[in-house]
Amino acid sequence: MTRPLQIQIDLGNIAANARLARELAPQGRLIGCVKADAYGHGMLEVAKVLETEVEALGVACLDEAILLRNAGSTHPILLLEGCFSADELHQARALDCWVVLHSHEQLEIYCDFENAPTNIWLKLDTGMHRLGFELSSLDQVLARLEAKQAALDIHLMTHFACADETRNGFTQYQLDQFAQAAKQTDYPASLANSAGLLAWPEARSDWNRPGFMLYGVNPLDIETSDTQRLKPAMSMISEIISVRDLAAGEGVGYNHAWHAEADSQIAVVACGYGDGYPRQARNGTPVLVNGQMARTVGHIAMDMMMLDVTELTEVDVGDKVELWGKNLSIADVARHSDMSPYELMTRLPSRAPRIYL
Repeated sequence: MTRPLQIQIDLGNIAANARLARELAPQGRLIGCVKADAYGHGMLEVAKVLETEVEALGVACLDEAILLRNAGSTHPILLLEGCFSADELHQARALDCWVVLHSHEQLEIYCDFENAPTNIWLKLDTGMHRLGFELSSLDQVLARLEAKQAALDIHLMTHFACADETRNGFTQYQLDQFAQAAKQTDYPASLANSAGLLAWPEARSDWNRPGFMLYGVNPLDIETSDTQRLKPAMSMISEIISVRDLAAGEGVGYNHAWHAEADSQIAVVACGYGDGYPRQARNGTPVLVNGQMARTVGHIAMDMMMLDVTELTEVDVGDKVELWGKNLSIADVARHSDMSPYELMTRLPSRAPRIYL
């Protein structure tokens, strides 16, 4: 490897964040979400660590479950979007997956299948209005399942629309809706995602589904004593490959999108949008050079970016740069780019090598 850019993944921090999730809901069990390549962190490597910390793994679809099984994982796997055909149900049974049912179409496919998986998670729509059965249909759905087979292991689940907004009362409405619908049953429940675990104690139930928090980023709109304990798992690290002086008035980069207001020193970093750094990052997006705060200037290019390092001391070629990570939150970069940190993580291309610590 000659180019200095790398994505460092601290697997120990992922394990520590899982233990925090456990501490928040000690009476419940955990489904560690590793969908979308473990939020860009590497599903197979992360799953190996989480298998000692959580009771099950959560993926979006069967293809992700196949990758885990082919890699040797024997941990329970929940298919969060369920199956979309009888063929997929057959594969899910062969792979010993747990299956979400979220629509009447999926219910019919399931009930028409003779040897379907027996561990079923019924998703209820309490207000997200994306996936899930209407609450008024729960009795009908349960009757249909119980008529098919008595020995089913059924769970009830829902998903929050606004749990990251700690002052938004809609989460309490969803909790109340779920409790009302489920009160006539004694099936285990799963409500809390990361935001639910961190901010809504009533959401902590039999099964909890941490995802984003496992990777050390705060999903909430505020900081709490618990979010401050999260340990960032991903660091984007590179080096300075050029340092040059600009006279007042000179521009830098494509379209000269930034001009020096005074004599300035500019550093070029080996990282660009081809590596997953956001092209739309505004002038002034923070970057750390040898632990000192610098700011981006000019357009982010495919392979490079420029920093104003005029006020920094002793900047030279080869100096280490942290684009985001343990000392600079990915959320700060996302805010300067009008993006979500979820997006930054999951859109990283394979070009930047992952280094596992």
